[in-house]
Amino acid sequence: MAIQGLSLDQLIGRLEKDIHAELMLLDPQEKSSFWYPKNMPLPSSLLNAISQQPIEFSVHSPILRRYVLENEKLIAISVPSRKESILFIRGAEEHLLDYSFLNQLVAVIGIAIEHFYVEVERTLRIGAQLLDDMFEQRLSHYEIAQKLKQFNLNSDSACLAITQPDKHQLTEWNWQFLRHKIPAILRPKGKDLLILLHSDDLYTAQNILKTKLGVSNKITDYGRLNEALREAYLALNHSSKKSPITHYAQITNRVPWLPSNLDEAKQTFQHLLGTVVEYDELQGTNLLHTLNIFLQNNRSWVNTAKSLHIHKTTLIYRVQKIESLTDRSISNTEDVAILWLAIKAGEIAGLVHNKTP
Repeated sequence: MAIQGLSLDQLIGRLEKDIHAELMLLDPQEKSSFWYPKNMPLPSSLLNAISQQPIEFSVHSPILRRYVLENEKLIAISVPSRKESILFIRGAEEHLLDYSFLNQLVAVIGIAIEHFYVEVERTLRIGAQLLDDMFEQRLSHYEIAQKLKQFNLNSDSACLAITQPDKHQLTEWNWQFLRHKIPAILRPKGKDLLILLHSDDLYTAQNILKTKLGVSNKITDYGRLNEALREAYLALNHSSKKSPITHYAQITNRVPWLPSNLDEAKQTFQHLLGTVVEYDELQGTNLLHTLNIFLQNNRSWVNTAKSLHIHKTTLIYRVQKIESLTDRSISNTEDVAILWLAIKAGEIAGLVHNKTP
């Protein structure tokens, strides 16, 4: 049962030939299909059997279950590893089904899964660093192209997607991307998650992440990566539950009160909050960030002061200064709506960032 040089799929295929039985690997988080064979649907009878007699997991020793379905019997055994999985065996001869043999079988598969898990973590680190280097333009176009080949990505078909999940589960997501053989690079950026991937894989990616995605035009040239980032932000702001994947090229008339392109977003932001930005630059203040947090906290003086770690009196002074610079009042609903629109335009244009003052 040597596993050196074999992928997980290749290993299981070889084991099937060795023991003359059909092996099926299941990730319990995937309710509809097996991990191996890829995309093979789970029979409803098996789903019902598992729900009635679930398998418990242990990182130390496998747990065995026998399931009797309509026309067949299945042996199910948990695979000891960091990633919970179940091995189903169908059609094996009885003398092969003793516990010591099964224990050895899942031990070999468990080692292969551990190797796969290490690869997940490695590609996550390398990919995040590569994306940073691309944004900071620390690599030549040739170097970028060569490094992206390792991820089966290229600028002609790749796009940049952004999502804002409730919490980051990077290792689990990267695990699922690799499992489904989706070439992608994941990079967290504050509350955002940046994903470089082929446009053909967007729907599978969204199904894994289960969040809204804003998608840029195709990269085509590495020099426009920062522009692609702004495109994705704009698209994300136009996304909705009914349209969880929103492309920059298709946002016309989606949300009419938001800017429909990057130039419009920049102009809106500069027109409404340009005086605040200039004051911050000249005086070294954080009025723009204060306004952003104030609106995020629904104009709560107490919550905003707490978020900014300042006294309420200081916050009142800052807001009064913002009102003076913008000629807008935070007690006027129309003015508040205009200031909120300006902040959103700044986020879309990449001019407003959520950072600690």
